[in-house]
Amino acid sequence: MRFKLLIKVAGLLSVRPGLWATAFRQLFRLAESGWWKRLPFLPIPNQELIEFRSKTQYGSLETEIEAVDVLAWLVWSKEFQQLKN
Repeated sequence: MRFKLLIKVAGLLSVRPGLWATAFRQLFRLAESGWWKRLPFLPIPNQELIEFRSKTQYGSLETEIEAVDVLAWLVWSKEFQQLKN
């Protein structure tokens, strides 16, 4: 599930270069600590965080996180960061 979602998000981001830095920054902020010590050696959020986000956004763990929702969150994150600066 997580890798499939990452591929879809990467596809959406490929045409939105203005969000690349935000996505990169958020990826490392949400990454599980010590991610570089475990396969697949990618900074992926842990399953508990993904489940929490899914439950709070969709109200259920059965609903998969949508790539467009991740993109919308990245847009919000970028705009919020600009407000803080």
